[in-house]
This record gives sequence, C-alpha cells and structure tokens, in this order.
Amino acid sequence: MNTPAPLLRAQNLSYRKRIPLLSQLTIVLPEGITAVMSTQQPGPQLPATHRLHRHTPARILQSLLACDRAPTAGTIQLRQLPYGGKAYRRAVAWLPPRTQTFIGLNAREHVAYCAWLKGIPKKLAWERSLPAMTQLGLEDVAGDPVDALPALSQRLLEIARGICHDARILIVDTPELCAADRTELLETLKELQVPGLEGMLVHTDSTLEASQFADNLLLVAADSIPFAGTLTDFRAAVANNPDLLHSTPPATDTRERP
Repeated sequence: MNTPAPLLRAQNLSYRKRIPLLSQLTIVLPEGITAVMSTQQPGPQLPATHRLHRHTPARILQSLLACDRAPTAGTIQLRQLPYGGKAYRRAVAWLPPRTQTFIGLNAREHVAYCAWLKGIPKKLAWERSLPAMTQLGLEDVAGDPVDALPALSQRLLEIARGICHDARILIVDTPELCAADRTELLETLKELQVPGLEGMLVHTDSTLEASQFADNLLLVAADSIPFAGTLTDFRAAVANNPDLLHSTPPATDTRERP
C-alpha cells in the first residue's frame, strides 16, 4: 500500500531573532485537520518586555509556513510549490492572531480585493466572493463595512478569502476569540467542505480541544517535534509514556476566563 504524499514538508527549519527561536525542525503535514500546539519543554528564555515573548514555537512555525516571516534556514514545500512564490502564497490562507481588514471596504469587496492581491483576476475574484461568503453563512453581511463586523464574522470572512483565492491549506491562529466564538469557528472548520482545500493547521492550547476538531496532532518545541501523528496514536503514546503528556499544556481551554 502506497503512503499518501504529504501536503506540506519543511526540512531543517530554523528561525532566529537575535536568539534561536526554532532550530533544525523537520515537519511533514498530512491532509486533513492538524492541531498544532507548543510543548512546555525548556526553550529560549525571552524577557517579559520582548515583543516576541507571546510567540510560542507553534505560532512561529505557523507564521513561517504562511510566509508572514521568512525562515533563517531550511526549506518548505507545499505539494510541488516552492516556498514564497506566487503560487505558494495563493495556495495558503493565513488567519493570523489579529484580524486583518481594509477600512473603507464592505465585506464582499474585502474578500474580492484580498483574492485579487493573491493573483486572482479582478472580475473573477468579484464573481467568486459572494459564493465563498455564502458557504460560510455571510451573504447577509456582504454590503456591511468589514471593520464593523463582529469578531467571529471577521474570522469567517478570512476563510471566505481563502476559498476565493483557491487555498489548498488554511493556517489558523485565533487567540482573541471568546470561548463561544472559538467553539463555533472550530465546528465550522471541521464541517468545511471545499474542492481543492486539502488541509488545515489550527493552533490550540489544549489536547482536549484538539480531540474535538482535529484528525492529527503536531507538538512543537523550539528544537524538536516531540509528537506528530493521529490523535489515536497520541493517546497510545501517552499511555506508554506519561511524560509526553506532561510536556504539553494542560487539556483545558486556557482562553476561557471566569
């Protein structure tokens, strides 16, 4: 039986900002939904005032794969698309920690404009924008100012952007959503069926949360990948090696506040 070709492969990936933040990581992402989270293993210690203090290895990895940052060493390939080229950037939809909107545009114009920036012809981007929004239940807000939409609607709009420019992978980090909105977003991702969309890499702080939406789990430390595989395999690995679980964040949603 042939093993399916990986969706994305990164080899010997490193990133440093004065000090090493990621070092010599090799990652293979399969199709489907992969939850990515950082371990609590010791890594580079940043001062609390450092602007990168809030960025964990998993979040840095996501930003590298999304071309939001450039690695200082290593190679990344999405299927046969070389990293950083127009085709690679069009194939990646990035939902960063903070929503990115263009003031003065309505929701549909925003989706179409972002698709055009990714290389979709202007007329085609406009034609695709409303069907993409409709797939996410956003057709009723197509004419609303994008910056006036609720937080969840803005996040769903970012997914519509990805649909509009033929994304093959969604890279999702949404730390600012409240617990209820995050649950709804993750349920939407789990149910999303889009031709050509082959995988998702979704940040989480919780193994429990990951089990509710993901097929696979990727644990990232600054200089190693302690685990990469299915959630079924992760549970078996923890049963055989309880210390593996101890190196991960607790299985609770740390975003929820009393």
